[in-house]
Amino acid sequence: MYLARTSRPSNMWKKYEITINDKIIITTTVENGVRKVLTESDRCQNEVTHIENERGMFAHREYSQQEQTEKLDDDEMALSLRATEEYIHLKNEYDEYEYIHTDIPNSEARNSDDDDSDDSREGSVV
Repeated sequence: MYLARTSRPSNMWKKYEITINDKIIITTTVENGVRKVLTESDRCQNEVTHIENERGMFAHREYSQQEQTEKLDDDEMALSLRATEEYIHLKNEYDEYEYIHTDIPNSEARNSDDDDSDDSREGSVV
């Protein structure tokens, strides 16, 4: 495949950032001599990649993973939720494109009053 080269090469930079948050809560209760242990875990991982050149063309991607679990007495899985969200924004000298995909429930991802906006920006050209 042949790629056309511009008259002068342009400088560019790339930034990659990853953030991981883990929260674990262990609650122990004793009722009538019976010990119960509830382990709650929240994990969130966010990745951001941004590439840009000196002429203002760029590619931007944000990706988030969220996981929530609850275990009772290390055996019973009481709750297990997993969700992802991806946002992509591309721009060159001629066009601009945005894409968003999420499987995070509306109550967490958006304002609860905005029920009629189900990924309306998905695959839109701005």
